[in-house]
Amino acid sequence: MDEHTLDQPQAGTTPPGDPPRDATTTPLATPYDLPPSAWPDQPPMGRMPPLGTARGGPRENRRRALLIGGLALVLLALIGGGVALAIARSNTNTSSNVVPTTGTKGKPASQARPIFTVTAVSGATISATRANGTSVTITTDSGTTYLRGGQPGSLDEIIAGAKIRVSGKDDGSGTITAKKIEILLPVIAGNVTAISAETLTVRNSKGTYTIKLSATTRILDAQTRTPLAFSALRVGNYIRAAGTLNADGSMNAMQIDIGNAKSGGANAAPTPTVNNA
Repeated sequence: MDEHTLDQPQAGTTPPGDPPRDATTTPLATPYDLPPSAWPDQPPMGRMPPLGTARGGPRENRRRALLIGGLALVLLALIGGGVALAIARSNTNTSSNVVPTTGTKGKPASQARPIFTVTAVSGATISATRANGTSVTITTDSGTTYLRGGQPGSLDEIIAGAKIRVSGKDDGSGTITAKKIEILLPVIAGNVTAISAETLTVRNSKGTYTIKLSATTRILDAQTRTPLAFSALRVGNYIRAAGTLNADGSMNAMQIDIGNAKSGGANAAPTPTVNNA
């Protein structure tokens, strides 16, 4: 039986593709193939390397933080400015559409509300002008209340030429829906120089006037608004009389306020002799 022999490399040779047995190969060095003194530094156990050290280090991190902080402040400022502007616009719109009904900075409500001069009255609509001359239309309804000389009034008492104060809502186009209308009466102010059972003689820098009283005339302390009796009137008192004027220049008083802030009230004047003539 013939023996089949495999081809064997000849002595002193290596199989094809294998490196020569006597060739020396140098393995790749790793850090840990080096002596310990040459090993690279490693972070302590349990700690991570500082973030960003590979991209500029702490200085770059600080710059980035400052930039982000600055952008955040700018954004907050823009938001705050927008909110403030919206509030200001809202307040402006609200204040321009409402005729004030209360006083400001210690002023009475009657002084805070604007005064209108009536030019015509047609049904429930009043035509008037403001102090600056601009025209305004005042509408009334069954809910509108009226005051005249401290007493309840009515729309029928408003005539052309009258002065009125209005509380209500202005629609911004020159029309006011009136909630309350105060009919302003002519006023004569001065010091009382004589008193009789039905009349007062009052003098001021413009002249002397006769004030006529009736059973319905209201007498008030100018400061406390307390009702007073006729006996509280004395020569020397400073008074403000409101009412209707007569053709002879006298006044039918609907209300008399005794004293004011300057004189100190109804009891500021010295006790005089009452003239009963």
